[in-house]
Amino acid sequence: MNEPAENREQISESIVEFHVFNVKGLRFVLKKKNTLNKFAFVASMAISLVASVFVLLLVPSKSYVFLTSCVSSVCTIYPNLLGFSLGGFALAVGFPNESLMYEQARLKKISLYQAVNAIFALTLLIQIYALVLAVSLDLSMRSGLTQIISISENLDYVINCIFIFLLLFGILYSLFLTPYLVINLFTLSQTNNAFYTARKFLAKPKVKSGLDEKSNEANLDEPIAPE
Repeated sequence: MNEPAENREQISESIVEFHVFNVKGLRFVLKKKNTLNKFAFVASMAISLVASVFVLLLVPSKSYVFLTSCVSSVCTIYPNLLGFSLGGFALAVGFPNESLMYEQARLKKISLYQAVNAIFALTLLIQIYALVLAVSLDLSMRSGLTQIISISENLDYVINCIFIFLLLFGILYSLFLTPYLVINLFTLSQTNNAFYTARKFLAKPKVKSGLDEKSNEANLDEPIAPE
């Protein structure tokens, strides 16, 4: 009698471990999927760093113009992009296939449904980060706050390039995450379709009851009426 109780306790611990909530849960899933070690994060970090250093060393006088262009682009494009992403995330989370989720449920392993939700959530958070940063910089520029707190020309160039790096990283990372999101959604849809196809064509045939068999035998014994 102790073994079933122990197994049940282990299963409960596994469910709790792989279903952490809030930011901790998102970080747990992303860590299990090695998301931060993939091309999207590394490429975004590298390109943003190279671009900001390039501007600082070669054309520092153009750093404010470059930063203004990035801010303007984000403020123009990202509100619509964020709304579209939120709508897609609501559809993916709000209307799941319960039968497929049941079949995909795993112990000690992240399911495909969890992976899709985590990539969606990460993409949304990065988009929000980029939009909030861009709006804050835009308000500072329009209000003249950047000119008031200006200390020296060289320090201004450095600060501009730091914000260029931060904003470029948000832009590029959210864009580079999109292919992963599309691939995961496609994989989920393929799994969903395969599930229903197998359910339709590989389902066990119905076993005829004794009453049906007697009925068939009675039909066979009946004489065929002449035409």
